[in-house]
Amino acid sequence: MRLGFDLCETRNHSSEFDFIIDNFGDFDKGEPLFIYGQVATLLDNSFLIMQIINPEGDLCQIQQLVPLPNGAFITDAIPLKGRICGLTGEYEVKLFYGDYSTTANFKVTGKSMSEPDSDTLIKSAKNLLSKSMSIVDKKFDINSTIVSGMNDALSSNDLSVIEKAYVDLWAEFYSDEFLSEITPIFRPAVSSALDSVSQMLTDGEISFDISKSIDKIIFSSVFYYEIGDKTKAIDLLSDVFVDIRNTNPQKTPATKTLTFDELEETLLNLMKKSDTVMSRPVKEEIGFIFARGTAPVHAQEISDLIDLLSKARYLDVVSRKQSDLYRLVKTNWEGVKLSLENKETVEDLIASSERVNHLHQAAILLKELEDVDRFISSNSDENSDLANLLMPDWKDLKSKLEFASSVDDIIESEIQIKQMKQIIDISSRITKAVEISQTSGVNPTLVSDWKSLLEKVKNAESADEIL
Repeated sequence: MRLGFDLCETRNHSSEFDFIIDNFGDFDKGEPLFIYGQVATLLDNSFLIMQIINPEGDLCQIQQLVPLPNGAFITDAIPLKGRICGLTGEYEVKLFYGDYSTTANFKVTGKSMSEPDSDTLIKSAKNLLSKSMSIVDKKFDINSTIVSGMNDALSSNDLSVIEKAYVDLWAEFYSDEFLSEITPIFRPAVSSALDSVSQMLTDGEISFDISKSIDKIIFSSVFYYEIGDKTKAIDLLSDVFVDIRNTNPQKTPATKTLTFDELEETLLNLMKKSDTVMSRPVKEEIGFIFARGTAPVHAQEISDLIDLLSKARYLDVVSRKQSDLYRLVKTNWEGVKLSLENKETVEDLIASSERVNHLHQAAILLKELEDVDRFISSNSDENSDLANLLMPDWKDLKSKLEFASSVDDIIESEIQIKQMKQIIDISSRITKAVEISQTSGVNPTLVSDWKSLLEKVKNAESADEIL
């Protein structure tokens, strides 16, 4: 279920935030909760802190969030169960952003939610796919080849096969008019994610292939939400928000030095996450530091710890990618993560930050190549000339990265990686310039110049010539 927050700006003599919220309904024990909202005005270098207080006044959940450029934010899944978050009664939700805050309430009933079993999920998935086919067919008259593929999926009892068919269907035919088919509670967060990806594509920050790949993860989250696996759906969509924020890391502003209050809130957030790499002794040490009131003395260590844990979260997201390019990063991260989880002091944990930084740097570099891989793998006519030109260099680079023996091997390939990415960007942006020029009806000579430049790219005899 969702709690929704709209953080809107009002103006009198000065700017301030007016939080428009409601008190929300009842939730069953065990039900996964998520909170989605929109910040009307972004504050530089500010985190949004979410807290949930249980009926006995104990902290049930705390999360630190970074809104997307469009102001949207979403929490990780919050399971309403256990001795802290599964109590019957009224809960209070608190949001803090900069100097502003707001609250809302919801109740957890004595009724327990039952998780759907595999047979129920498969049955729901087939019904969902069948319904989606009918909706799309009424609008677009789906051709027989696609219908045949969808029918094959409907005859399967493999949930992943049905999921792929559903995702492929919406990736091919989705438009905003179909948004109403998504459960209203989940719809705003999905819409915001799709809009963010679309805007990045329009701004030239990502390629068409990258936008499609992110869209597919969004549609997967919709698939799981609609069939009743809400926790997986929320986790997937939360990962998408993380992925969007990390798509262009070079555009992310430098993080400011946190205030004492922000350090306190952030550490509480990190200590509450179920997948944190912090061991129990490390959490206890941090708790002792704050209990003694000496946190300001340890501000630098805590800031370093926050940086490490943020990068660890991104590496967790990367580890779920199905790509041979990430093989070394994923393998190394498994070992590093286990090592971090066994550290018993803050000092020892921070001492491992260099290993985390190295893996994070490598993961960011490899992300640069995702659209290159898709571009060259494409069989479309418009890609073939350039793809064939780049193929030898790409095969050499890809092989080098896939069979790298160390993370340093990946980092040392940074120049080659960025050059390969630049070539694809050059082609993509010139193509877009041609389309915009033609659509806008500008001077035909200018359109011709752009087309001529595009032909030079396509007819180049080497990658260096393009650059």
